[in-house]
Amino acid sequence: MAGSLMIEAPASRNWPRMSETMIREGRHFPIMDGQKIFKTAVRRLPEVAHRTLAAAGLKSEDIDLYIPHQANLRINQAFQRAMGLPEDKVFHNVQKFGNTTAASIPIALDEALERGIIGPGSTVMFIALGAGLTWGAVIFRFGSHSL
Repeated sequence: MAGSLMIEAPASRNWPRMSETMIREGRHFPIMDGQKIFKTAVRRLPEVAHRTLAAAGLKSEDIDLYIPHQANLRINQAFQRAMGLPEDKVFHNVQKFGNTTAASIPIALDEALERGIIGPGSTVMFIALGAGLTWGAVIFRFGSHSL
């Protein structure tokens, strides 16, 4: 991936500064190689999930719910298939709200709690791929007190 340009936001850095000409020519819009991003996400998300599970001494079936970043339903479904997870173990709401960027996991968590999908005693994996093409996961076990 080194040297691979997958996402670019022209005129978002110090140079070149955005100009009227750039806007007129349509060169101010972000550019993304969606196919490369998709392939990278589908490869990296299961890798980081397995590493996180191993570090916690858990197996995939020990997780009550997986809440991935809600960027793209196809990416989340590919993650689900790669992990061999049943539909009810992976939370999706991107089709309802769209990609809410950094708020996607907190919004999904709130909805899962509100709907009673998870609650006290639940073990949840939050997993994301994001800006700068970074990825990570965390496993959170909710205490037994009321949420």
